[in-house]
Amino acid sequence: MRIRKISAVAAMLSMLPATSFAGGVCVNDSDATALKTAGLQQELMVAALTCDDIALYNRFVISYRTQLRQSDNLLISYFRRWGSGDADYHAYKTRLANQSSLDRLHDPAYCAKAKTAFDDALDSGKSDLAQIVAGRDLPGGEGMAVCGQSAQSAPYTETANTGSWRQK
Repeated sequence: MRIRKISAVAAMLSMLPATSFAGGVCVNDSDATALKTAGLQQELMVAALTCDDIALYNRFVISYRTQLRQSDNLLISYFRRWGSGDADYHAYKTRLANQSSLDRLHDPAYCAKAKTAFDDALDSGKSDLAQIVAGRDLPGGEGMAVCGQSAQSAPYTETANTGSWRQK
């Protein structure tokens, strides 16, 4: 029954018009990290719903709450600069969720891979979400390139060991 619902949702979402998100745009490190963070969050959200890992997803969101909020604000700013704003932002996140749903349908090891992604995010000893997504590809990044990439540049930095994060 659950697979049937997921299939129906994936089919419905795939009918949405595809938008070319920032095709040919050079994204900076902060934008790239925000795009990757959105990809990870949508992937984990779909995994939570399809693999019954809701407790792990809630733990992820609570653990990285401030960083996720900051990353989402950067993502909204990115789409306001390069797209049509909020509409492209919502369409992008929907497309990421749709892709994760489709991946689930075509990959029998999807839940095992999702568990590994949760473990990496929650039990890797990394407290910086930017480090967790650093090695990931730009999701939906066809035609996008990361420009001005520097290994020392991370978009978030801890504020005086308070546990709160700010954009560099």
